[in-house]
Amino acid sequence: MISVAVIVGGKNPGHKRESIVPYFRELLSTIPSSVEELHLHDVSCGTLDRFCVLIVATSLESAGEQVLCSLQAFSGKPRSVSVYLHEASIYDERANRFFLDFLGVRFGSHQPYGIMEVRTCSHHFTRGVAKVFTTTDESYAYRSVSGDFPRDSFLFSSEGIPLGFATLIPSSEGRVVYIALGHDTASIQNNGFRTILRNVVT
Repeated sequence: MISVAVIVGGKNPGHKRESIVPYFRELLSTIPSSVEELHLHDVSCGTLDRFCVLIVATSLESAGEQVLCSLQAFSGKPRSVSVYLHEASIYDERANRFFLDFLGVRFGSHQPYGIMEVRTCSHHFTRGVAKVFTTTDESYAYRSVSGDFPRDSFLFSSEGIPLGFATLIPSSEGRVVYIALGHDTASIQNNGFRTILRNVVT
């Protein structure tokens, strides 16, 4: 049984959206899993202990130091999976510093919301996904501190901008994955996005 926490409820100045937790429950209904909603402000090492997968689907702007430390500590749990979607990284210098220290990447602005072409490369997260698919979304750009793309990138825009990357935590074999897509409920129902997220979680 895969126990999943979908973290919601952070301050998000960009937009508001309905609860996305039911969509993740439906998405993972074909595999043995339990999906719970967890408010960002309730995140601690204790509340995360019973989960093996986190999906952070909200901005970290209002996250306190305890929350950020707990999220980072979770990746030290053996074979854990941490998935950060879309705006999780943006709007706050502390959140950006968290990702810079944690994953070695710095985030920038996003493309306008609209129809976009997404390209994949051969990767276990892109199994069953077309080499090119179309979605209606907006995506944040990022780069590594060295100026290069993170080495385990698996999604790209038509211009070659990376839209998704994964990092392995050697000490725990925990995976930390960032996916720049997932702006709203329509975008997370895109077949390409759904297949990628299911591959990441399982």
